[in-house]
Amino acid sequence: MTSTSSAPAVSATIPPGYFEMPLRDTHRILERATSLVRATVPDALKADVPSVIGTAGFFLEVLAAKNAVYCGMGKHSAENGEPVVSWLTVSVVGFGDERNPRLVVGEITRDKVASGGSGSVEIVDVAGRPMVFTEDRRTYTAARLSSVRATEGSASVFQIEAVVPSDNGASLAVIEFSTAALEHGPEYRAMVLGLAASIKFHESASRTSSLDL
Repeated sequence: MTSTSSAPAVSATIPPGYFEMPLRDTHRILERATSLVRATVPDALKADVPSVIGTAGFFLEVLAAKNAVYCGMGKHSAENGEPVVSWLTVSVVGFGDERNPRLVVGEITRDKVASGGSGSVEIVDVAGRPMVFTEDRRTYTAARLSSVRATEGSASVFQIEAVVPSDNGASLAVIEFSTAALEHGPEYRAMVLGLAASIKFHESASRTSSLDL
């Protein structure tokens, strides 16, 4: 699956409970935040604050370079009342020439199935708009913190992805929801679908992607 860098701006309704992370001027903003975070965390965690914020800054800069227009960290309550922390990102990319968005959705679905992933891949229609809806569990290398005893070298994450094509099929909005609360991840399907349904593409003269909230 290939894409181009030019894409229109988008607007969307971000679900409640998310704190927006900086995708521009990231280093300066997080540097100013370091002292504030250190003042609020327990003493046992203070030594790890710079490395955690530095790592977060690196990943935010990577997201921005990959056409992310929104990144938020959310705190919610699961259906049973347990706290759930999640990450939500929205990216916008060009996808070649104009064509029927249903053809675009079909191509993306075939590519995902052919890649041999273990997750589910479906084509869904939301308010008459076709999109690709994917769920998967992935394993990543766990972060190492001096104040936390390492028990495992990896961490599992539940992820939901919705790929929404523009009406002319030339651009894609990609929504990604991730949480380490594996058993509660499926509870947020409706939230991701609601966000996907709210996506609107807007042509701009500069062709610079942005999320207008």
